[in-house]
Amino acid sequence: MQITVEKISVLWYTILLHKQKTGRKEGDTVPEKSFDVARNIRMTQELQCQMLSQVADLFTAMHNNASKAEQTELLAKLEISLRLLAGRLGISQDGLSRKAAMTLKAALVQEDVSAWKSDLLTVLHELEET
Repeated sequence: MQITVEKISVLWYTILLHKQKTGRKEGDTVPEKSFDVARNIRMTQELQCQMLSQVADLFTAMHNNASKAEQTELLAKLEISLRLLAGRLGISQDGLSRKAAMTLKAALVQEDVSAWKSDLLTVLHELEET
């Protein structure tokens, strides 16, 4: 996938609209709710917003030729948010890894992934080691 300035702009605009719609600002915390269901929904929404923002930050960093260390930090934050979101949705880390491995195996049998085959195999082996 090629990252273009237009794609980054659309992502930033989407985040901005969401923040305006929800009245949220950077650093706002999720208020405590008396019901666990409402709290879980709000925390899930917060994680979704964080992930969108983190993807946009990563695209911006890549567009600006950020260092490998900075890109690694941004990807690590995105991975943490992904794992927290999975937990909020009731998906275990093992379940997530198993599903990712199954999805990779299915993708590897398709003929149109030949350009990605070695990368996909590397990720699959890493998932199976954990």
